[in-house]
Amino acid sequence: MELFRPTETLTIDSAIADSERICQRMLADKRSFGLVGYVGGTPPQIAEYFGQRFGCECINLPSTGTARDYRRSVAVARVFYDHFPASFRRPLSWAYRGMRSTNRMTFPLEFEFGDTWKRDRLPVLLVDDSCLTGRTLEFWKTRIRNELGRATCTFALTTIGRYQTDYWCYKNWHSFAWRPIG
Repeated sequence: MELFRPTETLTIDSAIADSERICQRMLADKRSFGLVGYVGGTPPQIAEYFGQRFGCECINLPSTGTARDYRRSVAVARVFYDHFPASFRRPLSWAYRGMRSTNRMTFPLEFEFGDTWKRDRLPVLLVDDSCLTGRTLEFWKTRIRNELGRATCTFALTTIGRYQTDYWCYKNWHSFAWRPIG
């Protein structure tokens, strides 16, 4: 009996290659976007891929935070992450996600939408590398709708919890080469 499944680490190149089939689905659904907003630590290359495919700019949106600061603990864990057995990586990441999802969230209220956001009325594609609770994406969807009157569409490389994005590549946990924990 296998106690833990082996982990698969996504690289930027594999994430972009896997995003192509999702992009084809978006095009088949006759989606068009005027802007791509990528959340927090999502690699810009993933957002830029969608920006190039839909002919629009990409802008980084601040991520949510937590009332308790886990940055120091996460930094230490990331140093040792590659030395942990592969079977331990998934539970470690789930423990971090559990701490983060049960802690009070803080939202980046100081962010101001610049002129780029106001150029046209086309929908905004919100891109995140991982979606657990959906609170960050819902926060940005609400702000964009309320402040700019623009529709949004969501995409995440991985969806893990109950929240479902409009488009995704994987419906399970993956370790990212660019951010193994979290």
